[in-house]
Amino acid sequence: MEKDNSKILFKKEFSQGNFIVYNSKPKNVNHHLINQVHGAKIVRIENIKENCKADGIVSSFQESICIKTADCLPILYLGKDKYSLVHAGWKGLVNKIHISNMLNEEVKPKEIFIGPSICKSCFEVKENFYQYFKEEKYYSKVDKKIYFDLMQYTIDTLKNKFKDSNIINNLQEQICTYHMERFNSFRRDGTDKRNYNTFIPN
Repeated sequence: MEKDNSKILFKKEFSQGNFIVYNSKPKNVNHHLINQVHGAKIVRIENIKENCKADGIVSSFQESICIKTADCLPILYLGKDKYSLVHAGWKGLVNKIHISNMLNEEVKPKEIFIGPSICKSCFEVKENFYQYFKEEKYYSKVDKKIYFDLMQYTIDTLKNKFKDSNIINNLQEQICTYHMERFNSFRRDGTDKRNYNTFIPN
């Protein structure tokens, strides 16, 4: 078996399996990946082909899937028979990938978890960002710099869409991929390395 040099950066247990973030691609985990393009497409695991362009996967609890991030939000949706992992950057959020009808109709999530991502005090934006997200309450200004709260925006829109779902996030644990150097962060380092957010069913 090939040696696995990846390290676990974060782990959260659920009744259906474990959500684990690795610092590099875990070689000894049989998972499925897609070619992420910051879009709003979600694919069923059986439809994944070579170089499949999408930003979310829907699967049964028989398979492990993986989403790469480097500050964006990895979102896990757990239903009764299916689950999904979604890569939600601000472009994906604008196009409503996180509240896709596919998630509502196929996964029917009872529990939603937002994994490690950039915090509101680190996500600096420019004036033209207002054209994408118009709600003033998600913005703050510090020393003439503008910041946007991706996490709270996502929580609020998820609550509005999935009213019966239990939504869990990292606000209480104060996990930020920019602040915490163990995570790969594009905004901090300009790195091409990624955090591999994997769900491994029981």
